Amino acid sequence: HAMSTSRLAVPPVSVLLKRREVLIACLLYGVNGLATIMYTEALPLWAVTDKKHGGFDFSSERIGMTLAFAGPLLVVTQMFVYPRVVARFNVLRSFQGGNVVFATMALVLPSVSAVLGLGSEGLAWATLVLCVGVVQGGGVIALTSVFVLINNSAFTHERGTVNGIGQTFAAIGRLIGPGVGGAVFAWSETNGAPWPVDYHLVFYVVAIIAYLNIWLATQLPPGIVKKKADGELVVRQTMRSANLIPQSDADVASHEAGMQRQLENRRRRQQDVQRQSDAERAFWQRMSDRINNRDGGAGGGPGASGAGA
Repeated sequence: HAMSTSRLAVPPVSVLLKRREVLIACLLYGVNGLATIMYTEALPLWAVTDKKHGGFDFSSERIGMTLAFAGPLLVVTQMFVYPRVVARFNVLRSFQGGNVVFATMALVLPSVSAVLGLGSEGLAWATLVLCVGVVQGGGVIALTSVFVLINNSAFTHERGTVNGIGQTFAAIGRLIGPGVGGAVFAWSETNGAPWPVDYHLVFYVVAIIAYLNIWLATQLPPGIVKKKADGELVVRQTMRSANLIPQSDADVASHEAGMQRQLENRRRRQQDVQRQSDAERAFWQRMSDRINNRDGGAGGGPGASGAGA
């Protein structure tokens, strides 16, 4: 169907966004970008914070080593874990599961600094590397899944435009995230308040946003786990060109309402014709009865007078 769909016009962005699956899939990408960039912004800020304020007092080199050691976990997740997760479940549940891991570990992550109290900086650093790797692994599963969801929300010839819409939503999230994340972390470090509005706060906000994305994913239709069939689109477009169905998805409601009005008007016309026909039939019946009565009365007059004579 590639040759057939390639000649089809791409609907305007306003029409595409009226489709529930397109809008929600792009929103998922935007919220994912917001949560991810807030986490990326907060992690180094927290790591360089003094130990007395809940941080690790890391240098930039130590932060780089932490992220470098967590990197192999991302490779393992992308190459081996993700394909098995999608095969076992589906892409929608994989997205939700990735966000569960991301959000849950984001809640746990700021508590890792408490391991420093055990007197083993090496153990604390190893725990941090493991937690960062798991957080980012969950984020990779969610990110990969949202790409698939966006593609599944559109037909083949629409995917370029829909991916562009998704990138726009993600760019907005990434634009807002650093400012919000930095401001929340800075406020939590200077307000002198106890848990949970101390250095934990920004990670809790990230987790709440990720959990919100899990709920938002439940609003997608079940068919999002599969690609849209281009053959169905070709048939629909052919019928639209013959004016058998509405010209765009946005016209479906008005088309159905118009068809309902047409049926109602046709029914009323039929009723009017029936009433008119009944009235005409009754009129001619009355005329026929009058003629018969008159003829009968005229024919009986001479007979009656003859009998009298």
